[in-house]
Amino acid sequence: MTNSLKSQSNNELLKLFNQTDTALQCQFIDYAISCFSIKSVDLQTLSNLLPTQGYKITSNWARNWNKSKFLEHKEAFLDICFPKHHLISLLSHVDALINNTFRLILKEKAATQQLQQSFLQIKDGEAFNKIQKGDSLEFGRSLAWAFPHILVSKHPSQDLQSRKEMVCSKLDGARRARNCIVHNNGFFNTKYEGKPKEIQYFQQKNILREELDGFSKYKQKNSLSIPVIVNREIFKEYYLSAVEFVHLLYFAIGEIYFQQNHSLNYEEEYSFDPFAYLFGTDDAKSISQLIQENTWPFLEETNKIPKINIPDFKML
Repeated sequence: MTNSLKSQSNNELLKLFNQTDTALQCQFIDYAISCFSIKSVDLQTLSNLLPTQGYKITSNWARNWNKSKFLEHKEAFLDICFPKHHLISLLSHVDALINNTFRLILKEKAATQQLQQSFLQIKDGEAFNKIQKGDSLEFGRSLAWAFPHILVSKHPSQDLQSRKEMVCSKLDGARRARNCIVHNNGFFNTKYEGKPKEIQYFQQKNILREELDGFSKYKQKNSLSIPVIVNREIFKEYYLSAVEFVHLLYFAIGEIYFQQNHSLNYEEEYSFDPFAYLFGTDDAKSISQLIQENTWPFLEETNKIPKINIPDFKML
């Protein structure tokens, strides 16, 4: 690789990982604000904003719900429902990052050959053929490719280096929890345990796999009604692991494919600017104009939601 191509690839790699890291930080800000909003608002104000017994979703579909029950258990909603929804969004950023990393590596011939070898080493040559065609890999397969890169690299931060096994375990656990949430209505099933190949990999590396408490109960009772609980504390662990995974992977990819020994260090070169990320600019006047043009008048519109009484509630 020539120096100019190497410099271009390194800049593209830095931009790609910076964008993902910024997205993760915005995700956490959104999560924190959402939690604070529900926790701090008084019940009467919240009650006034919500439909009483039902509400229209589309012109021919409506849903009923129990507002008083929601208000009675809003803390449980905050503790369990919010983290679940944010976990799905959080992992979608990491999933996209790895697939975009493949596309960046494929731009350079020597790096492409290394990439092919890395897939052959994990006995998944079919995955390499998929990404060469421009297809995306399933999250589990892309993580199976990423973990060995992280584990073999030597990150300059000893603190982060010492946690890389835990980071891989947590992120794999987050992925399996998300799969149950998305594909099994939020309940445990046998797929949570993972494929034999995945289990064997962690055993060979002497890494204790992440397992949520409810899964042991599921195995004991063989019950289909044990929910996956991702509370605020678990979400925080998953979130921090996702951020550290991004930092570990950035260093590993740069070191292995682009001959750079460079870590993400915001103190030296990069400051988090959510406004530039969200609006494409940090100019206060431009941001104000964009907000005025695009903000949905929530309180005004909420009051227009049809409040349907149950006797009148039906599909139209």
